[in-house]
Amino acid sequence: MELKPVAVTPELASAALASPALTGAVKLAEWVGEGREITESGVLRPAAAEQACKDIGFERADPGKKLRSARDEPGLMTVWNVARLSGLITLHQTRAEGTSAALDDPDATLSAWLRAAGAVFGLPDEPCAECLTALAAIVQADEAALKLADVVEAVLHDSSASVPCRDCGEFHEHHDPMETAEHAAGSIEDLMFFGALTVAGNGDSNSILTLTPLGQMLADSVFALLAPAPEDSAIAVATRIADLPAPTAARYTAAWLAARTPAEAVTELLDAAKSATPRQRLSAVDLAAVIGPQAAPVWHERAEAPGYGAHIRACLTQWGEDVPNFPRDDAWLAADELSAVYENVPPDDAVARIRVKLQEAHHSHAAAGMLEWLGRSGHPDAPRLMDLVRTASSPRRASTQEQDTAKPLQLLITLQGVDDPPVWRRIAVPGSTTLDSLHYMIQDAMGWENDHMYAFYADGRELHKATPLRDVLPRSGSHFQYVYDFGDNWTHAIKSEGFYQNDKGVTLPACLDGSGACPPEDSGGAYSYAWLKEALADPAHDRHYERLDWMGLDSAEDFDAAAFSLESANARLARPLAEETAGPPGPPVITIVRAQRRGKKPKAKR
Repeated sequence: MELKPVAVTPELASAALASPALTGAVKLAEWVGEGREITESGVLRPAAAEQACKDIGFERADPGKKLRSARDEPGLMTVWNVARLSGLITLHQTRAEGTSAALDDPDATLSAWLRAAGAVFGLPDEPCAECLTALAAIVQADEAALKLADVVEAVLHDSSASVPCRDCGEFHEHHDPMETAEHAAGSIEDLMFFGALTVAGNGDSNSILTLTPLGQMLADSVFALLAPAPEDSAIAVATRIADLPAPTAARYTAAWLAARTPAEAVTELLDAAKSATPRQRLSAVDLAAVIGPQAAPVWHERAEAPGYGAHIRACLTQWGEDVPNFPRDDAWLAADELSAVYENVPPDDAVARIRVKLQEAHHSHAAAGMLEWLGRSGHPDAPRLMDLVRTASSPRRASTQEQDTAKPLQLLITLQGVDDPPVWRRIAVPGSTTLDSLHYMIQDAMGWENDHMYAFYADGRELHKATPLRDVLPRSGSHFQYVYDFGDNWTHAIKSEGFYQNDKGVTLPACLDGSGACPPEDSGGAYSYAWLKEALADPAHDRHYERLDWMGLDSAEDFDAAAFSLESANARLARPLAEETAGPPGPPVITIVRAQRRGKKPKAKR
């Protein structure tokens, strides 16, 4: 599917060019011009980023602080992403080129604007349920005075329906209402930034929202992309709305539903659910449930159906109807949801996600419990899911002689931007290692605490976490980057030193050598870490004792930036997966600050 403008006029094109999003993107593209150097992760180098802010007039987040990475300037990065998505900036291996010639006519202008604005909603490939619900609520208000609080309420209501989490792909039983409300408010900020919405008031929950003509074009284009035609089959409908909560899906399928009586619509949807994929089945059943008990006779006709009938019995029970008792229904429903989550996920990536799910279960019998209910569910996908769970629950580190027939690799990992002393580790890893597993190995070898997000980059593009390491490092000397903590932006250069010639019986991964202590978590990145070491080394420094207290130290002598213990690194590498706990998030402030697109909410830790 492709998001295209359904209306093209000179007036709409002028409005798009006047939006804060494209205005900034055009300025940045013209500044980039014939070429500017970029990093391996595809952003401007720090010196160039500072110069761009100065020349174009972007407000710095901290004007007095030396820039360590372009990613530290959210305003610049927001406009950079708009320019990239709209085609105004093109990335090459080491350089970026910019031009505003791509906006040479109204159609090109609106297409470019729509590509960037659509990305806010995850379109066309990964629709964001909360953002689309917010947009649908604004459109349906018509001429009524719509408040920010009304949009938040609509998103909260719709998000209570069963839909995979946009961050991790899982179905969560409970949604954090404050987090969802914050996301809804952020969607409003995005729409303002793209000139699609105006807000009358001071930005609080009582502010009045009005869709602009440009915003109406966006809504109509999104509707054209997602809304099924009245003549579409039920399975086609279920496929289109699979990423949306049922109430929001009902908004987009209004024309399809209106072309049928409630009984006809439910009949088509439930008949489709019988032979559908798990993801399509959940979508079809949820949409049928929105129609409500007025079509209860259709549901009752299928109440004794095996398999997908579990969904039917669950809905009838919610409506207070008498249903037959099928003892395995709960297990079957859980298996169907799990199957939907991992329906199109590569096996290695599915194993990685399930491993995280087991980590977050907070008890050692989580895998056994999943295997138990999968085994008794009778679900046709249960054998595959059980294999994934068994693989995810097995130790991720094993003897290369017993479980890894591929030759092990020797890697040099260097923490960039850190010196005096430099921080590096030399490790040996199984040849079958994936990037997801390498993340844990780097964490343990370096001494990080796995508290933040991470990503791998090569040649300016982000790598999939299920990618085999050998695909990224095909030969000695091959290299790529690992970035940990997107706030501090700890960048690690990873270089292949060829095959590791290990002794028989050596358990990998193993740390072979290293230098320098791992910096403290949340210390601000390479630049701030250098400042921290200066403050700790000088008792006369005005922040010396404050930094000692922050680190929980009695004396600066308790911190040695050169400390490295090979024994400790290997002890961490030998540990099984640790159980992790996460505290509840703090309450967000649901207020629109300005017409600038917000940074995306961090994804769950992997």
